[in-house]
Amino acid sequence: MYCINYLFRAGAFISDIVCVYTSIIRSILEYACHVWHPGLTKKLSKDIECVQKRLFPALPYTESLRKSGLERLDNRRDMITVKGVFWVFNFSKQALCDDHTKQLV
Repeated sequence: MYCINYLFRAGAFISDIVCVYTSIIRSILEYACHVWHPGLTKKLSKDIECVQKRLFPALPYTESLRKSGLERLDNRRDMITVKGVFWVFNFSKQALCDDHTKQLV
């Protein structure tokens, strides 16, 4: 968060701050979330969300999300988890079809 605070003090544009946040900090917060998100407690989810809340401390959280174009981290984790399960299901289904086709040849 030091780099974010430094950008604020330097007068950087919000779009630049959001770019740095999504590249450095949010990528760490969401790393392998499709594995650990289903077992996450509400308290831990709230703690993770607090990191993003600190991005724009002067604004209410919903307003800061709207202005920055970001979405809640728990919503993103839900979406990433669903997409990951969907991908695994389709990939394994395709692999089974490929194996079956190879056996026929």
